[in-house]
Amino acid sequence: DRDAPEWNTEALGPSKRDFALDLMAQMKARYGVGGFVHVGQGKWYPGEQMPRWAISLFWRKDGLSCWPQPELMADEKTQLYATKADASRFAQRLAKVLGFPRESILAAYEDVFYYLWREGGLPIGVDPLNAKLDEPYERARLRRVFQGPLHEPVGYVMPITPSEGRWLSTPWPLRDEKLYLVPGDSPIGYRLPLHSLAKPGQDEVLAHLPLDPFNPKLEASLPRFSSVLDVDQPAPSVHEVGQKTNVFQGTALCVEIRNPGRASGPEEERAREGDEVLYVFMPPVQKLEDYLSLLAAIHHAAQSLSTPVLIEGYPPPKDSRLEMLQITPDPGVIEVNIHPAADWFGLVERTEFLYQAAAQSGLSAEKFMLDGRHTGTGGGNHFVMGAAKVEDSPFLRRPDLLASLISFWHNHPSLSYLFSGLFIGPGSQAPRIDEARNDQVYELEIALGEIEREQARLGQCAPWFIDRCLRNLLIDVTGNTHRAEFCIDKLYAPDGPNGRLGLLEMRAFEMPPHPQMSLVQQLLLRACIAWFWEKPYRSGRVQRLTRWGTGLHDRFLLPSFISLDFEDALTELRQAGFDFDPAWFSPQHEFRFPLIGSVELRGVGIELRHALEPWQLMGES
Repeated sequence: DRDAPEWNTEALGPSKRDFALDLMAQMKARYGVGGFVHVGQGKWYPGEQMPRWAISLFWRKDGLSCWPQPELMADEKTQLYATKADASRFAQRLAKVLGFPRESILAAYEDVFYYLWREGGLPIGVDPLNAKLDEPYERARLRRVFQGPLHEPVGYVMPITPSEGRWLSTPWPLRDEKLYLVPGDSPIGYRLPLHSLAKPGQDEVLAHLPLDPFNPKLEASLPRFSSVLDVDQPAPSVHEVGQKTNVFQGTALCVEIRNPGRASGPEEERAREGDEVLYVFMPPVQKLEDYLSLLAAIHHAAQSLSTPVLIEGYPPPKDSRLEMLQITPDPGVIEVNIHPAADWFGLVERTEFLYQAAAQSGLSAEKFMLDGRHTGTGGGNHFVMGAAKVEDSPFLRRPDLLASLISFWHNHPSLSYLFSGLFIGPGSQAPRIDEARNDQVYELEIALGEIEREQARLGQCAPWFIDRCLRNLLIDVTGNTHRAEFCIDKLYAPDGPNGRLGLLEMRAFEMPPHPQMSLVQQLLLRACIAWFWEKPYRSGRVQRLTRWGTGLHDRFLLPSFISLDFEDALTELRQAGFDFDPAWFSPQHEFRFPLIGSVELRGVGIELRHALEPWQLMGES
């Protein structure tokens, strides 16, 4: 239903997750053989009751298997027969595989006192199963809790953490006799009452900090997956639990059955009432080896019980030895983040297959307005560029490459507007540097000059120097570094290892309706990088940035000025040895500036086309 809110304005909806699962199944069959699907939580924006879901596919780059038997990976659309008894049996079998005693398993209960208090706050004569509360999530929560006996556990928790190559499990010092969860709708692994656990000395707490991407440990080979047939012994890849330890564990593995429709909202949960899937919540770990070790134990337990499970919770730690493909919801669209390609042939194959798989799943990258105008879905076609290893990133090795790209794009506004969506301007997802503040152009010239002087003085720039020079300039009007035409929040960010990946994201691109239109955009970017690597875009110093002023929107919102400026950009590329045919970009121009009509009168022809329109931020009403 293309008119439904989930395909126009809303991020979540009743059918969007099913479409994403269909698309993920095709992507897994093509790329993720031997990998595993992970369902977790994604972005969480103000005003939204719950974080959005995220469906990810992980597989090893070395071609070895993470999950040998795909039939043991549950499907939220078909394998819907799990029971609470299945959850209990699985938790006990997993504890046995890990070598833990049965006492290490804690039954988790909903907070009966909280829900009795909520029931007491309802008007007299109102049934909590049919309470007409204003908040739909609260209605669904009360209905779900009071439909089942409050004395029955909703899942099982196993305190667990890796330590020096061994798995540890120690009792939790609970204040109450039972483990009562924090009220909410999220998986039980996110609702553990960690705040009420007795805190030991600070030196006893294990920290789960991500490894720095420059860490040499990330170059080591990963161990092979080994299938274990004797269920009475711990799996070889999972070490025995330490019997004596003073380590406090604030992390746990959780097992529960849950209605898969809950992630899509109360309406979908009610529509799928009776459907149950067995979920295993993964704890956070620092090293990929530990994550794969625990995953092997879960696979072994599922194999011995012939019970399919679905992995959720924390994803594997970021690691260059693991590939990832992810699908998440966004307002009106489904967002797909595909894995990187090492060459042009890989780009072509991935792009064409993505469009093909989307079409077979009932998805497309185009819409039609009420007047019949052909347009995009509003989703971005963002390009992320870097290297397989952070230290090999061309933008860290040659900072003048980034400076050249910024300068070339600034001096040719057609590159900012020809490939973007309808939503442009200072308040858009990818504003130009000179759209928010005119004085930023002057400051940017100073910053690029400092980068050039530092590179000339030392022969290179420290990675942090590039980030600090540009971080406060490549932003939108609110100071957000992510909402910028050139996004460097994963280049060498100061806030932690996850932002030090040597990546540059180009965001002023909308998803075009045809794969060849996307590929010609990628070819243009590759040509610019090759050109500026050989010869920086400057003449004796950093290229002066054009002061467009009000002429930026006076001229470059019109198709004729865009065409002339883009021809100039292609001419410069041809002079550098990259012979682009302007006809390759004719579909882009026709799609961006559709023809309204034309007339010829007394030898004079007039052609009328749509122009661009910047969207301004409105004040609160």
